[in-house]
Amino acid sequence: AGFLVQLTTVMVPFVQAFSVGNFQSISMKTWLSCLLAFCGVLVMGVDGKDLTQDETVLSAIADVFSGFTQGDLLIILAAVSY
Repeated sequence: AGFLVQLTTVMVPFVQAFSVGNFQSISMKTWLSCLLAFCGVLVMGVDGKDLTQDETVLSAIADVFSGFTQGDLLIILAAVSY
């Protein structure tokens, strides 16, 4: 769950744009970097998971999100609060 702390990389531009009230105040380069960072968080979440024939990458990602514990949610809250 430690990789969830890396969500601060994604949350900071969102919070800044929300507080300014203009999502265009953040450069496109920053938004693309956030998307890349979030994809990295997803890759770390499904890393090492073997996919069966009936399972897709999207279902593996859904498994990551459905397996959240209270501790994971607190770490996400910490990332948002940062």
